[in-house]
Amino acid sequence: MTLADSIHTQRLRVLRDAEHLGNVSEACRRHGVSRTLLYRLRKRFEQYGSDGVHPKRHRPARGRPSPIPVQTERRGDGDRPGLADLWPAVVQRSAGT
Repeated sequence: MTLADSIHTQRLRVLRDAEHLGNVSEACRRHGVSRTLLYRLRKRFEQYGSDGVHPKRHRPARGRPSPIPVQTERRGDGDRPGLADLWPAVVQRSAGT
């Protein structure tokens, strides 16, 4: 079972217990979730069913980021210098001049 599946099961359990107990505050207290979260989950469950309470994926897309074009890297934009503009200052500081 993956972490996402475990979270999904826990969320369904909270919703089921809240309905079974008839007391939202008690169900939230038993499972350690806020009432706000429970109401959001219940709304998503009513709209989308069981898949609605599955955790959303928040990680970035796979693959390498696109490279920065050399023209952008060398260009200085007004008061924001490009990397090529900063490099001489770095070399001078490391040489102690």
